[in-house]
Amino acid sequence: MIPRLATRGKLILGTALLFLLVGSLHGAPPLVALSGAVLTVLLAMYLAFYPTAILLRRKKIELSWWVPPGDQPGGALAADRPFQLHLAFRNHGSRKLRILYTKILAGSGLQLDEKPSATVKRGQQVEVTTIVKPLTAGYQVLHGAALTFGDALGLFDIEAFFPNPIAVKIFPRTIALRGAPVRAVGGALHEQVGLHHVRRRGLSGELRELREHSHGDPFKFIAWKATARRGQLMVR
Repeated sequence: MIPRLATRGKLILGTALLFLLVGSLHGAPPLVALSGAVLTVLLAMYLAFYPTAILLRRKKIELSWWVPPGDQPGGALAADRPFQLHLAFRNHGSRKLRILYTKILAGSGLQLDEKPSATVKRGQQVEVTTIVKPLTAGYQVLHGAALTFGDALGLFDIEAFFPNPIAVKIFPRTIALRGAPVRAVGGALHEQVGLHHVRRRGLSGELRELREHSHGDPFKFIAWKATARRGQLMVR
């Protein structure tokens, strides 16, 4: 984990080396002196930024994240309906850290276009949010984040990976039916809302129930026809 030259730093270094070469070939001491001064400043900035790498090695920066409940019945998250991902950066080090951008590493079923940035002073915590768009239903995983830190002048940067996997459960778009008109349509007994007797040989008197979805209910127990009739997510 070593600081590297950013795009601006590479441009300045290339210009300084060009001045040094031209000054040496044409006997121009001012160009040689100028290039030497620029290289000295670059070296000083590198040494000033290097402690950031030490802080990262000592794990002085923490990343935590969470997903609040969705806007669907029971707080569910639905496909093609973006949700917010909250990130918190905690700086336990002795110097201010500049996070140039945060690259979220996620599965192909999640789309993230934003790369949040933040400046975290020593001993403080900063929270940011980014938008995640689920493309498909099922369990989707956020594997971690790659944070890029930079210096004040944008000459050097350093990247650090924070593995912190979390899984989110994405439901199909069918559940996004809040406010849809309820139609009185027929259906199988086990898909009608309420308590019903299930008449089976040897099992007389059993009850089978349909109720509103609660957070943590298994995906396979969703009653889709009852969900469509009621306009909210129902489970068996």
